[in-house]
Amino acid sequence: MYRQEMGMRLGPALGYWGRGPSADHVPPAREAERLGYDSVWTAESGARTPSRR
Repeated sequence: MYRQEMGMRLGPALGYWGRGPSADHVPPAREAERLGYDSVWTAESGARTPSRR
């Protein structure tokens, strides 16, 4: 018989960056890994904001 464990996987969010990843995100990501989190989430922006005329 196949038994699948169901559970919620958690991962901290490290915030938003504008022009690329910040070196400040490395220590918290390593700490999350040490603590056993499943993932680490970040956000970025690849789109330009339209200029207002």
